[in-house]
Amino acid sequence: MAWKLAFLKLVLPNESGSYHPLKPIDKTWLRSGFENFCCKLAKRESLMLPKEIDWFEAERAGWQRQGEVMRLSLLRHAVRRAVELWLVLDAVTFLQANGYEVRLGSFCSREITPRNILISARRGKSQMIRSAALTG
Repeated sequence: MAWKLAFLKLVLPNESGSYHPLKPIDKTWLRSGFENFCCKLAKRESLMLPKEIDWFEAERAGWQRQGEVMRLSLLRHAVRRAVELWLVLDAVTFLQANGYEVRLGSFCSREITPRNILISARRGKSQMIRSAALTG
């Protein structure tokens, strides 16, 4: 990740806030060093590297940026479950407001998968009667 971030800074120095997807990279590229990695990646992605590069400084900047990205991801992980529960409860409220009987539960333990929330909804009896009256 650090080498990818360093590479992007080299080839897109003025677009630090934009997202540029990179296809998966063959792990063998990592064995040949940072400079070779960047050269191969630039060729594959049809991007131009600058003529003068301080490879040591570029790699150091990539590792620094990776540290920043990892710290930001800690915040995301800290609030992930709360946001997920908020969205689930929003969906439950919407279903109930539209005449559904809703049960909220889980289908497995969080150790198996953290995405274990189950929303079970059926049309309420009053909704079924109203629906039958409209069609009958």
